[in-house]
Amino acid sequence: MTGSCPEGEFLVGGWALLPLSSIERLHHQMMPGPSEDEGYWRKEWIPFAAESYACGEMYGFFVDAETGSVGQWSDGDVETMDLFPDLSEFFASVLEDLERILGPEETSQRIQDGCVTLQ
Repeated sequence: MTGSCPEGEFLVGGWALLPLSSIERLHHQMMPGPSEDEGYWRKEWIPFAAESYACGEMYGFFVDAETGSVGQWSDGDVETMDLFPDLSEFFASVLEDLERILGPEETSQRIQDGCVTLQ
């Protein structure tokens, strides 16, 4: 285990926000080496969330630093580009998922001053 960020584990479906050390490691790991072709990963793509660490971070979300859009990778390939137009839309979707699962009243109790609490 690479050490998850407990406060980031509120994402639906077992997804977690990545700590900065994992963001840096994953970005470097996914970049093509000097003797490789461009590959599927671009330097502008910054991973920020991944499925369970037990899965080896083979699935996750990235933000495109050029466009601001959010995409998804899976098992060594880009699954979906422009899944969300930006991070705010991604997190709006997270909030909708929380409200759908917990109900609006429970969700509002768990969000205080813009932060999710894990009561």
